[in-house]
Amino acid sequence: MAPSLLLFAVVAQGYETFQIQCTSPSTTANFVSSADKRGTMDILFSCLFTIIACTWTVQHLNVPEQREGRDPGWLGDIKWASKRAWTSTKWMLLTVLAPELLLALSLADIRAVDSTIAKFRKFAAEDGVPWTRVHSHFANMGGFAFRVGGDTTEPNDAPSVSYSNPYHLVASDILALREAGLLKKLPSISQEEISDKSKSDGLIRAITVVQIIWMMVQIIVRASRNLTISQLEISVLAFASCAIFLYGLNWEKPKGVQVPCAIMTYQGEIPRSFLPILKKSKPLAPPLVNPIWVGVKLKDNQQGGPIRNNVSHFDAFFSTSSDFWGLLIGSVIFGAIHLAAWNFMFPTSIERMIWRITSIFCTSGFFVLMSCAIILSVLEDFEILTFSTGGFIAVLSMLFCFGYILARLFMIVETFRTLFFLPPSAYIATWASNVPHIT
Repeated sequence: MAPSLLLFAVVAQGYETFQIQCTSPSTTANFVSSADKRGTMDILFSCLFTIIACTWTVQHLNVPEQREGRDPGWLGDIKWASKRAWTSTKWMLLTVLAPELLLALSLADIRAVDSTIAKFRKFAAEDGVPWTRVHSHFANMGGFAFRVGGDTTEPNDAPSVSYSNPYHLVASDILALREAGLLKKLPSISQEEISDKSKSDGLIRAITVVQIIWMMVQIIVRASRNLTISQLEISVLAFASCAIFLYGLNWEKPKGVQVPCAIMTYQGEIPRSFLPILKKSKPLAPPLVNPIWVGVKLKDNQQGGPIRNNVSHFDAFFSTSSDFWGLLIGSVIFGAIHLAAWNFMFPTSIERMIWRITSIFCTSGFFVLMSCAIILSVLEDFEILTFSTGGFIAVLSMLFCFGYILARLFMIVETFRTLFFLPPSAYIATWASNVPHIT
């Protein structure tokens, strides 16, 4: 990536290189301090590592599609490993483009747990099984499933119906079956067993947190000494802030679960009485992201497939509300930090002006959009407007999304472009550079 960025700088404008010269001690020394300088590549790689670490470690994706013996052999191993890696990579890239989207989804997940946890705890007390918020998150990830095949544990009275095997359940499915008496008791699995299935690497997350803290300390020290801070470092600070919020929101949510826990196995088919209830128990909220790009492609009308990562499986009204609030909070956090580069040095005055406009747009855009939607809806309710506002709001939302994507793309490109046009004080290192970090 570094050579391509350097090539971009060459094409954009003529450039000059400077080789930092440091003298070595002429005799044996007991201690040699580090140079008080830093280079372009030092800034670039420390920032890139922090961004990648932030956007990768905050992912808490749902249980993926199961292989179930398909594509045997080493080619199949590569295919399925690549498929899961691509899903994670897509979401990492999406987080780079719009980290506030992950904030919205995480907030919706918490609201989903809040909406059912009281009922689950009531049934758990009756059934004598443990049930915590971790269990609800695990369920909404598709962590519980029915399987077809093997020894039967319940009578089979169902005709042939097209559904996924395993049949992934969400919390609303389990609750509906338990309320209908079709599920005799809630799944009996301890929180420790769920944690054992989680692939959250404490060491990797600790390294990421240390890198985030180091980056924040470095920026504060440079600001206190009136040393130039690059736009890329400001952007990293925005990603780091979002990552900290996401760590908090997803604290109870398992991470990296690859295989669901089968709570029932049926010989032949799932009982007929289960399917209508399972089909009715999923009032899906509209996806925040195009399911073709980040979702799971399923057969038409197939029930029980893997849970999509871009929708919330609970009441659509609360999901939509959480999505909007999450997007609003995320955009304010992410966009406002970029406003700190308001008076930074840019290659041209036009680029500085565009940076200011895009930063303001990304910070306040969702608030303005929500305000317009609320005002138009109120005017329609009071019959002040004679036309339906639904279509107008939809068009306004599409235009906003298009403009937001363009603004974010400009900011991403500009953060790297300005790295090649920094003033001399940007290359003066501080004592924070001597603190252990990854560069």
